[in-house]
Amino acid sequence: MKNVVDSGFADLSRMNFEVSDEQRFVLDEVDRACRELRPLEDEAYMAGKFNEHLAPIFRKAQLLGLPISRRYGEGQGADVLTYAWLWKGLAKRELEYERSSRAMFLLDR
Repeated sequence: MKNVVDSGFADLSRMNFEVSDEQRFVLDEVDRACRELRPLEDEAYMAGKFNEHLAPIFRKAQLLGLPISRRYGEGQGADVLTYAWLWKGLAKRELEYERSSRAMFLLDR
């Protein structure tokens, strides 16, 4: 069994945290998918139903199975940092939505 030194994670201080072209593509796809999903999510929420468009939209954006190796089927084989960028992008979109929803709620009063 390999130890941490053999796996290449021994010196994380040399890890590159610059956004690569591939990671930029992922972030752009997250933004596009969230913009496409938002009105559908609002409808599903108001109807009290699960949004059945979620998986197809994320599949089209190639965001499903992002950190899973391609050798296992439909995985994208992205590294952990790219996967973290995905979640950062989703969190950013969710915060933007929450702020706009709160503003609309306050205006409706």
